[in-house]
Amino acid sequence: MQRLISLIIAVLFTVISQAQKEHLTFMGIPIDGKIKNFQKELKNKGFSRTSERSKGIRFYNGSFSGHKCKLLVSFNTNTDVVYSVSVCIPCGFKNSSELTYQNFKKDLIKKYETDKFDIYNDYYLDHKELFKEDVETGKLNRINTSSSETGINGRESTVINITKPIIPELSDDLVPCFGYVYLLCKANIGIINVSSEYRYDVESDYRDYVMIIYLDSQNYEPIKKAEEADL
Repeated sequence: MQRLISLIIAVLFTVISQAQKEHLTFMGIPIDGKIKNFQKELKNKGFSRTSERSKGIRFYNGSFSGHKCKLLVSFNTNTDVVYSVSVCIPCGFKNSSELTYQNFKKDLIKKYETDKFDIYNDYYLDHKELFKEDVETGKLNRINTSSSETGINGRESTVINITKPIIPELSDDLVPCFGYVYLLCKANIGIINVSSEYRYDVESDYRDYVMIIYLDSQNYEPIKKAEEADL
């Protein structure tokens, strides 16, 4: 038992350390580094900074996946390191964001192969001996999850959790168990939240809109700890 615990701790440390080197990306740009460098990358993608001002946030206009949009890039004011990108896509009139939301939800789930965890669960229980081979061949290279819920305004929101690929080094005499593998799934890279929103108090193109938030777990951690310390 002690050997199993030691092995789990060692592998978890390796996987989590690897996850610390990988960041969630936005349009191929890692959500990492100083805001000025991130801004240069956005300009190369055709985004232009606006005159709007807010502490720890910069605003940009541009196009995302064929849609006119506004970007809100959040960064740590102490380090200038970027940790989040929010895409705000105007939809023109009330309830028009519903279809746009459903389309983005479908495309994001397809891209990140979410809900694969449940498929893997059933597969693994029946074919334990094939686990390592399938990881190496890329069939289980990501085990992400998604969940949707309806808010108080009746609009839906979906959260997608992006996790580090599982590549455990198992000894020949150790049979992997599902609980052990589940722990290895916890090295979180980031979260994507896509939602349909409507604001009655805004008279502009952005009254009815879709919001997609890309949050990098590693760079958000200092922000989260600072907020918790204030409680």
